[in-house]
Amino acid sequence: MVVVADTVRSVAGTCVEPAGDSVKIESIIPERIEIALELPLNNLSGGSDDNLFEFYCGALLAAKDLGESGIKVDLKVKDTNSGAGFRSSRSGTHAIIGPISSKAILKSVSEERDSSVWFVSPLDPKAEALVDSFRVIQTPTPLSVQAKTLVDWLSSELMPEDRVLVVSQSGETPDEFSRCVLDELSLRGIGYRTLSYNILEALEIPEKYVEQASVTGITRVFAASASESFCGDVLRNVNLLQYKERKGILYCNSRLRSIQGIEIENLHSAMTRMVANYNVDYSSPKISRFVMEYRALFNCEPNSFAFQGYDVLHYICTAVSRLGTLWYEKLPEYSESGLQSDFIFDSAVNSGRVNKGVRKLVYNPDYSISIQ
Repeated sequence: MVVVADTVRSVAGTCVEPAGDSVKIESIIPERIEIALELPLNNLSGGSDDNLFEFYCGALLAAKDLGESGIKVDLKVKDTNSGAGFRSSRSGTHAIIGPISSKAILKSVSEERDSSVWFVSPLDPKAEALVDSFRVIQTPTPLSVQAKTLVDWLSSELMPEDRVLVVSQSGETPDEFSRCVLDELSLRGIGYRTLSYNILEALEIPEKYVEQASVTGITRVFAASASESFCGDVLRNVNLLQYKERKGILYCNSRLRSIQGIEIENLHSAMTRMVANYNVDYSSPKISRFVMEYRALFNCEPNSFAFQGYDVLHYICTAVSRLGTLWYEKLPEYSESGLQSDFIFDSAVNSGRVNKGVRKLVYNPDYSISIQ
């Protein structure tokens, strides 16, 4: 079989030419990186989607910064709701960032006949289900990966005198993240005690926590619940353990910090261990620089969508510029710590790839937050 390749500069600086019946395909460093951004920028009622527009603005700022660093990016934008934007073939595009939903990605990748086109899922964790069969790169870290990271973390800190306590709400079915954590605990053979109660019984519960807690070690607590009010109550009770001459640490994902009315000081008192897809350290110089540039260009404050737009475009373009046209195959060789997200891909054999990057946050008693 003869494989025909363009005569372009390769990583080694030589040309790729056919040789006999076969040729080794080299990874070519492109002079310009072509990225398609497919977003529903206008909602179906005629107005704009502010969050997705922020994502777009973050991507524009990433393209600007990449250009200033010597990486040339051609960015083609398509509004998937209005049809506005490029109408030409996707052939030659190094990556398509979007569409947004897993359903829309499935439709696009099923219809795309160019096997060299890769779709990057920028926001929807459910697109993880597509990577086994399609050319999809999942950038938001799935809940299953976050759960595995949390249990890895707990296991690494667990001492013989400690206890693991799983707290649930009576009559409630565990949510997906909780199920993943419980499965991981069982898989690793980590024994745990359980405590189940109704939020209406909350006033009678603190002593139950004390009864289940370790006397000489640390009680490592996980709330297996999707209820915000219940998780808030678990946090309060772990905090109260400190006043009952018991040591407690809460393990959770980033959903807890978004609960309205949560007392941040309790997160610190409970020495909370939190896994997060996204986290912005506003004390970082590179974050300060991004915020200042974003304000100057767009006259507003960046939100998490703006940070994600920047991170995803910056990572993909930098990967192509370093790894060449076979960047997808080499993706495990390049990791990056973005403004709010980390990108780490392994060499699992699938049609697509899944980001394994998770940020681990420690809420310290001195009210500082450490990133591990």
